[in-house]
Amino acid sequence: MRCAGRWCTAAAGIGPRGPAVVLVNGYGDNKSVMLADASFLHDRYNLLLFDLRNGGQSSGDKTTQGIEERRDLEAMLDWLVRTKAPQKIVAFGQSMGGQTSINVVAHDQRVVALILDSTHDQLATAMVARIHNAGYPLGAVGYLAIALGTGLRTGEDVLREAQIEDL
Repeated sequence: MRCAGRWCTAAAGIGPRGPAVVLVNGYGDNKSVMLADASFLHDRYNLLLFDLRNGGQSSGDKTTQGIEERRDLEAMLDWLVRTKAPQKIVAFGQSMGGQTSINVVAHDQRVVALILDSTHDQLATAMVARIHNAGYPLGAVGYLAIALGTGLRTGEDVLREAQIEDL
């Protein structure tokens, strides 16, 4: 698995050991979508933007709704600590990237803060909303067909696995 990323040093010239924010995109997006959020952080923080698997310039042929994507974020954190050694790390997750971030940060003491944008509590909530917003009827049960198809394609029980873990 190869994740494509971009390291952006802060405009304030704080150096690589200054605080860093890791931006984690949502389903179907890539690091470019996070640029609007990155713009207001760039003055004071070093930034790490990357594409989750099966998105943007990263490899992979399936999205697992945050299950395997956890490994992507963990790998990026490993790279960040190994190569830049920032004094503080913050994760900024959007939608599926937020859910992925929560489940990584809950077990990773290297991250001291978490910013969430449009993050769902469980995959079923997001699926029902997406079906409804697209104008299709029966979202309250239609998401089960999508979850079944995703499960058959990925081999994962996405409704059980892709939710915020209880701590």
